[in-house]
Amino acid sequence: MATRETTALLDVSLLRWMTQSTRVKTAHTIESEGRAQKFHVAQVLPREMPKGWKAEEVAILPELCMLERSGWLALFKSAELLSEEMRGWQVGQGLAGDLLSKIRFRYVPSPIERSRLMSLPSNTYNSKECQTDFFKMLLEANRRGDLQNLRRWPLTKFELQSVEEFGRFAEICSCLTESQYVDAWHLWTAERSGIDFFLTLDKRFVNAMTRTSRVSLLSRPIYPSDLVAIARCDDHDLLDMKSKE
Repeated sequence: MATRETTALLDVSLLRWMTQSTRVKTAHTIESEGRAQKFHVAQVLPREMPKGWKAEEVAILPELCMLERSGWLALFKSAELLSEEMRGWQVGQGLAGDLLSKIRFRYVPSPIERSRLMSLPSNTYNSKECQTDFFKMLLEANRRGDLQNLRRWPLTKFELQSVEEFGRFAEICSCLTESQYVDAWHLWTAERSGIDFFLTLDKRFVNAMTRTSRVSLLSRPIYPSDLVAIARCDDHDLLDMKSKE
């Protein structure tokens, strides 16, 4: 028996596929007393699923959610993931059969909360460019030996510890391109809070960290199918609950 629940930080690349239905309006015309009358009918339809290897990953999300409901798995978000969620969410999706409605998310702090150091309009603040520029700025300050200047800001004890341990983020980024710094930050966020996994659909990032990089991993980037496979090997036998729901 496991002594504690498994924990995972959930990437937005997966979060958006947890809304598996969408609302559409279709136009119709009927003839009444010699006149054409137009009206719209709202329907909730399944979303078109992705092709290729992602199809298997999306198809297994209901099992992943079952693991959360059973208590085997705890799913987490962070401030930076919420920023990504805000810039890309499509209103009207997930109105029926929405997997998110059954999930109780928990939250972990970012190693250094960007909002303490940046005050910008929301559209700018939530952009990937702004995120990446912030991480590049921190990496450059660390390279110059100036990162300790952040201590002048009103940081929490947790954030001050992140400043001391910032070399770890630089180590994670050492095998990545600038476009992957955001995912590297998510991985470090998971590490700083002792989260077991970073759940994602970003194959380039997973391959970079698990195949190319020689950096030891405290939190592991992982696909949904791999995490479900781990659960199936667990003595909890929790996946048998699916047949009883």
